[in-house]
Amino acid sequence: MDSGYLNFKLVKPGLLQSLVYLEETGSTNEYASANKLASDTLVITSIQTNGKGRFGRKWESSPGKNIAMTLVKNFIISIDEIHNVSFYSSLILLKTLQKLCKGYSTDFSLKWPK
Repeated sequence: MDSGYLNFKLVKPGLLQSLVYLEETGSTNEYASANKLASDTLVITSIQTNGKGRFGRKWESSPGKNIAMTLVKNFIISIDEIHNVSFYSSLILLKTLQKLCKGYSTDFSLKWPK
């Protein structure tokens, strides 16, 4: 994964403040929490060994096959709408990656957390 290219394309006012690329991590979410990252920060890795999905289920990513990420974002929305944030954020990121990587032999898809 070319972290320089990702920084160049994604770190922009109104989109992302910063991007943290980790070669390998236990959990992108735990990394973001432990390091108290600012809003609009994306933590991304291609190897996650101890992530957690919904209901505490294990969430791993295989080297070269997946991307695991956590977006740190402060939202001002009602509690009834919070479930939409994950879905729409993922969908927007998927469409962005498909557009940015057009021409590469890469097939992107979403997998809903377990």
